[in-house]
Amino acid sequence: MKLIDINGARLPVRGIGSASPSTNNVTLSGAASAAQFRTGGSAFAQVLGSSANSRMYLDAAGGFSLRTGLNDDSKTALAIGADGDVTTSILPLGANASNWQADKFNVLYHATLRQGDCTVTTSGGFTIGSAFLTQCFDGSLGSDQVVSGNIGAASTANKPVIQIDWPYGKHTQGGGVGVGWASRYWFPVDFKIEVNLSSDGVTYSWQTVATETAWNQGYYFKGSPSTAGYIKGFRITVNSTASTSGLQLGELFCCIREGGTPHPELYLDTAGGTLYGTLRIVPGINLLVGYTALSTGASDGFLYLPSMNGAPTGTPTSFGSTVPVVYDTAHNQLCIYNGGWKKVTLA
Repeated sequence: MKLIDINGARLPVRGIGSASPSTNNVTLSGAASAAQFRTGGSAFAQVLGSSANSRMYLDAAGGFSLRTGLNDDSKTALAIGADGDVTTSILPLGANASNWQADKFNVLYHATLRQGDCTVTTSGGFTIGSAFLTQCFDGSLGSDQVVSGNIGAASTANKPVIQIDWPYGKHTQGGGVGVGWASRYWFPVDFKIEVNLSSDGVTYSWQTVATETAWNQGYYFKGSPSTAGYIKGFRITVNSTASTSGLQLGELFCCIREGGTPHPELYLDTAGGTLYGTLRIVPGINLLVGYTALSTGASDGFLYLPSMNGAPTGTPTSFGSTVPVVYDTAHNQLCIYNGGWKKVTLA
C-alpha cells in the first residue's frame, strides 16, 4: 500500500480499475484517467479505503458510491447505479453553513395558489393548461403532459416559457441557490433557466444560471455559484424535448437557502388533508382566509367554524390570550369563551 500526503494527512491509496488493488493509480500530479475507473472482474475499484468500506468505490456491476462513513449505507452521500440512476443522494450546495438539501428550500411551492405573493405567467405558441401548470409546483414530482406538440420544430418566438415572479427580493448567498426540474419521458433537452437577480435589492435583471443543449436525463438540478444578492423571479424556456409529442414536467425548483424556513410554502392540496396536532400561528403573523372577494353565489372559499347542537358547557383548553369560538346550531348562537361562555343570538 502506498500513502499520499494531503495537507499533512497521510492517506492510503489502493488500485483503481484493477482486480489486484495493489497498483497505485492515483498521484498528486494528476487525476486518474477514465479507464482507470473500470472495475476488474469481481473486484472493487478502490480509492482511500478497502473493499465495500471504501470512501469512494465502483462495485462489480458498475455502480459508483461516495461515502461519508465506513461500512455504513445510511451515511452514503451519493450512489449512482450502473444504469445512471441516482439511488441515494444527499446533495449539499455551498460550503459550511451554506449547505442545504435539494428541494428543501424551494420557494416555488404552490406558486399558482399563492395569490398576491406569486404571479405565474406563460408565453410562447403552446397552450399550457392551468391544471397542468399547477402540478409543476405541488411538490409531488409526478410528471404529466404540460405541453402537447413538437417544441423542437417551433420558431424561437413560439418556444414555451414558464415564469414565476414574486414582489420582493429573497436574499441569497453566492452558491446558495439551486435550480432545476423533474420530468419523465418527454423531458427538456435544450433549455435555459434564468433568475431575476439584483446585487443591491433595487435594480433587477434576468440572468442565465443554467443552460443545456443536449441534456439526456429525466431530471435536472444545478447549483448556481453566481447568485449572491436578491432574487425575485424564475424563468425556464424550453427549446426542445426528448419527444416530438410534447413536454412533461413534474416540478420546478428554485431553491434558496435563505428563502425562509424549510419547505417555506408548504400547503395541503385542494382535495384536502389532515393536520395532526395544534396549528399555532405565532404572534405578529396574520392568518388570511382567501385573498379576493367571493361572489354572492360562491359555494367554496368560506371559513368554517366548529358547531354543536346545543349550548356549550365545557371549559376549553387555554392557549395564551386566545379565545375559542363555536356555533350553537340549536339556538343560532355564536359562543365565545372568556372566563365563561358569552353568546350572541343571530337571526
